[in-house]
Amino acid sequence: MTMSPYAITRDFLEMSEQFSVQTKERPPNKSLWTVAYLDSKSGFRAEMLKLASEHKEIKIPQGFVAQDATEALLMAEWFYENGQSSILKANFGESGWGIAILKVESYSSLSVFRKQVRKILQSDVIWQDTSIVVEQFIEPDASVAGGSPSTEVFVGEEGISLLYHCGQLLNDFGGFLGVEIGKGALSETLARKLTRIGNIIGKWYWELGYRGFFDIDFVVSKDGGIYVAETNTRRTGGTHTYDLARHLFGNKWENEAYLLSHDSFRYHKKRMDAEKILQQVSPLLYPMNGEKKGIIVTLISEWRPVMGYIVVASNPDEGRELQKRFFGLFKK
Repeated sequence: MTMSPYAITRDFLEMSEQFSVQTKERPPNKSLWTVAYLDSKSGFRAEMLKLASEHKEIKIPQGFVAQDATEALLMAEWFYENGQSSILKANFGESGWGIAILKVESYSSLSVFRKQVRKILQSDVIWQDTSIVVEQFIEPDASVAGGSPSTEVFVGEEGISLLYHCGQLLNDFGGFLGVEIGKGALSETLARKLTRIGNIIGKWYWELGYRGFFDIDFVVSKDGGIYVAETNTRRTGGTHTYDLARHLFGNKWENEAYLLSHDSFRYHKKRMDAEKILQQVSPLLYPMNGEKKGIIVTLISEWRPVMGYIVVASNPDEGRELQKRFFGLFKK
């Protein structure tokens, strides 16, 4: 039996051994450590520092790895006293959990800064009993792929394949509106730069013995610098969108389609039945008027007023207009 897991975990490994499950995404035993190590903030930073010494394309913010919250506070104070904003990253934080941005202009004095940061570090278990990366905060240019483009890579036994690049869509208040891929999502110049960086990191991960999917998250600064921020050693929020694009449009999907996905759209204050949601969205459901465009509903939570969707369009303007119309269906 062959399976393709979301991520290689201890539970999956136990199941695969018990039921003789095969997968192309499992590192050899001698390299199983790479899954957690490269997913960690400290492990990622250590490997990027190695690559940065050999490749000018690899840039990483100035920073340190604290052994605990007490040390992290002292490091953050160092940035503050040098007039620099910083960011705290819990070693195994995920999806924004375990991230704290400390903008220097938000604090009137060192004592206020110290008090507020100590409060953050004591407020959540994510900061306890773990190492914490403390880095200079790079102000992103939101006009370039939302300021945080990403590249997904597959590492197989024979080598690596860069699957796609994506950008983020944000509203005027910085709210997340989804991930965009395909035609017009990123400039060709940015895509070429991300490809070069993706190949460098992918080849190194292959040499370490990692196998499977991973993505590289970047920050594009306001002066045009491209910084590597983290890698996630698993399938990501864009993997299913990429799979759908290939299914609908074939290998030339990047030249024919624009897709926008959002997996946690809060459509209302109260949860609605799936049947009612689909009925409400029906005018926009794919394929609209028999054409390869429209909305595909990917999930509807049974517990919260949250749903996932993918917009399929021929270009960014059409895609964002469809998303706008989709949002309008839920406004009252």
